[in-house]
Amino acid sequence: MFDWYKDKVPEVNDAYEKGLKNCQMLSHHIKKDLTKACAEKVTAIIMCEIGNRNFSMLIDESRDVSIKEQMGVILRFVNDEGKVMERFLGLQHIERCTAIALKEALFDDLSRALQRKDQDIVEAMSLLIDVKELLQDMRENGWKPLLNRVISFGNKHEIKVPKMDKEVNERGTSTRRRHNVTNKHYYHVEIYLAAIDAILVEMNHHFSEVSSELLVCMSSLNPRNSFSNFDVDKLVRLAEIYAEDFLVCDLMLLRTQLGNFISKITTHEE
Repeated sequence: MFDWYKDKVPEVNDAYEKGLKNCQMLSHHIKKDLTKACAEKVTAIIMCEIGNRNFSMLIDESRDVSIKEQMGVILRFVNDEGKVMERFLGLQHIERCTAIALKEALFDDLSRALQRKDQDIVEAMSLLIDVKELLQDMRENGWKPLLNRVISFGNKHEIKVPKMDKEVNERGTSTRRRHNVTNKHYYHVEIYLAAIDAILVEMNHHFSEVSSELLVCMSSLNPRNSFSNFDVDKLVRLAEIYAEDFLVCDLMLLRTQLGNFISKITTHEE
C-alpha cells in the first residue's frame, strides 16, 4: 500500500525515501491504526454514497486463510441512475456459519447499543410507539404513494412495470386449481401488507402494552440526578401491576408514602 501511494504522490515518496529511515510503519499497533483509519474512511464514503436511500444488507459465510469462520457484510442499494450497487462493508469473525449465527452476529453491536447503560427507557418506549404508529399509517395509507413512486421510477429508467390489473394465478396454488388474482392484489396484500403485519406482530410480541408500561414505570426508580425521573403515578401503577405482592392497605398508603419520600429528598438537596 505504501509503495502504491509513494508512486501516486511524489511528496510522500520524497519524505519516505529521503527521511531518516527510522519510520518504517511496521509496528503492529501502527498497522492496526492504519487499517482502522482506512476502514472508517471507506465506510464514510459508502454511507455518503447511499445518503438517504433505502438499502438492504447481504451477509454470508466466508472463511479466511486460517480456516476461521467469518461473516461478510455487503450493502446493496439503487443509485440515481436506477442501477443496483453493492458495496463491501467489512468482515466479522463468527463461531458458526449457520443462518441463525449470522443473524445473531448481525444484530451482537445493535443489541449492545440498545442496552447501553445510559439509554433512556422512556425515550426508547416513546420511539417504539412512534415506529408502531408510522407502520400502521404506512399500512393504511402508504400503498398508493409507494406504487406511484415505483411506476414513476420504472418509467423514468425504462424498467418494465407489471400491469396491476392483469390477472395471474395465485402464488402457492397449482395450475390445476387455478385461482386468479390481480397483480395489484398480489403485491398489495401478499407482499406489502404481509411484510408490515409481520413486523408489527414481531414488535408487539417483544414489546406488548403491558411490558412497555412496565419498563416506563420502572424507569421512575432510576436514582440518577437525585431521582429526577421519580413519578408517583407511575410507581403506584407499577405496584398495581404487581398487586399480589402488596397488601390492600399498603397500596392505599403508597401514594402518600411516595410523596413524603420525594419531599424528604428535595428538602435534603436544598
